[in-house]
Amino acid sequence: ALLPKGVSKKFTGIFEDFLLKRHFIPNEIIKKYNLYSSSFTGDFKYRIIVPLYVDKELVSFVGRDATGKANLSYKNAPIEESKMSVKSILYNIDSVKDIAILVEGITDVWRIGDGAVATFGKKYTKDQISLLNGIKKAYIMYDADAPLEAEKLAYDVSGIVPKVDILSLENGVLIPKQPAE
Repeated sequence: ALLPKGVSKKFTGIFEDFLLKRHFIPNEIIKKYNLYSSSFTGDFKYRIIVPLYVDKELVSFVGRDATGKANLSYKNAPIEESKMSVKSILYNIDSVKDIAILVEGITDVWRIGDGAVATFGKKYTKDQISLLNGIKKAYIMYDADAPLEAEKLAYDVSGIVPKVDILSLENGVLIPKQPAE
């Protein structure tokens, strides 16, 4: 998976503003997740380029709109330029040891850190779930608007992970919930 032409490690203007508005420390996030800023032309213009790795190998990338004006916030690398489809990857899977926290989005992973993985939205695939094989415990922490999707994911993950719990944020406090049996 080649990154788009014209990417840079320089995060100025809109790229740095995007991270600051979301209360990230730009230099830390850029370094930890090997982020790039795109050029101002081309298919991925004005996007933060997020490389996707599996077993430390670059397999694809996602571009996150930094302007707030694009029709799509996230744009996946063309499948013909990727080694794996985005929907067969869990973002940040290489950071997981025994416990995984499954979230919807890339920025959720940035907020939580190591051990957090993103399914790239509420919909997930069997390929993504299979990447959790060997994990001892999984927490599902989907956004508040997706309780049914979180329960379904918990049920599906429980087929290969011995202990699965659903977490939700209520007034800023983490509340564990047992998935429906």
